[in-house]
Amino acid sequence: MTDWMKLMTRGCALLLLAFALGGCGSRFVYNRLDTLARWQLDDYIELDEAQEQWLRQRLGAQLEQHRRQALPRYADWLEALDRDLAQPMDRATLDGHFERFYALRQELVRQMLADGTELLAGLSEEQVGALFEALEEDNQDYAEEYVALPKDKLLKKRMKELSGSFKDWVGALRGAEEQRLKQWLGEIQLSSADQLEFQRAWQAELRAALAYRQDRPRFAARIEQLFLEPEHLRPAAFQAKIDNNIEAFRRLVLDLNGQLSDKQRNKLRRKLRGYAEDFRDWAKDS
Repeated sequence: MTDWMKLMTRGCALLLLAFALGGCGSRFVYNRLDTLARWQLDDYIELDEAQEQWLRQRLGAQLEQHRRQALPRYADWLEALDRDLAQPMDRATLDGHFERFYALRQELVRQMLADGTELLAGLSEEQVGALFEALEEDNQDYAEEYVALPKDKLLKKRMKELSGSFKDWVGALRGAEEQRLKQWLGEIQLSSADQLEFQRAWQAELRAALAYRQDRPRFAARIEQLFLEPEHLRPAAFQAKIDNNIEAFRRLVLDLNGQLSDKQRNKLRRKLRGYAEDFRDWAKDS
C-alpha cells in the first residue's frame, strides 16, 4: 500500500493507535479521529478554506457511520477470535480470521472511497504537484529506512518488531517461541525494493488518472480500481514474494498459537475481550 493509499485508510491506522492507548484514552482518540486525519492530510496537501470545511464535515459524517456500523462488526470479530483461541486453532479457522480482517479493511476503504474521490477531483494543479512531491519524499524515506538497509540489519529489525508485538499481546518470548521466530526469518523473501518500485508505479497511475479528473465517471472507476485492486499493478515476481511471505506468516502464527502457555493464552484473550467491549461502548456514543 502506498502512502496516498494509507491516507484513505488513516482512520484504520488511528484506530490501531487507539488500541495501543487502552481505556479512556482510546475513546478520546477515537472520538477525534476526524481531527487527527485532517492533521495527517496536511502533510500532503494544503487545502483552501472551502476544502477544509467540506473535509471537516465529511470526516465527521464518516466517523459517525464508522461508529454505528463498523465498530459492532469489529467487536463481533474479536469475540469470535477470542472464542476460537480457547484452544489451539487449526489452519482453516486461522485462515478464516485473516480473511475476515481483510474484508473489514476493504469495507473501510469502500466507505471512504466516494469522499476520497471527490477530494481528489477537486484538487488544483498546484495541489496535485505538492501531493506528489510529498509522496516522493516518503518514497525516499522508505528507501533509506528499508531498501538501503543491509539484509542482516533488516532481518534484525523485522525480528525486533515482531517480537515486540508478541510481547505486547501475550508476554515475553520463551525459548521455543524465539526459535520459531528465527525460523520465520529464514522463510521470508525480502521485498523492500519491489515495494518501492510498486509504490512509484501506483503513484504514477494515480497521477495519470488525475489528468482526467473532470471526467467523473471515468475518474471514479479508475480510483476505485487503484484503491480496491492495487495488486493488478504488481509484477508477478513481487506478487510471488508477497504470497510466500503471507504463507510463512500464517504458518508462524499457527505454530505460535499452538505453543502458547495457559498464562499467555489468557492474557491474549483478555486483551481481545477488552477491545471488543470498548468497541461496543464506543458504538453507543453515536
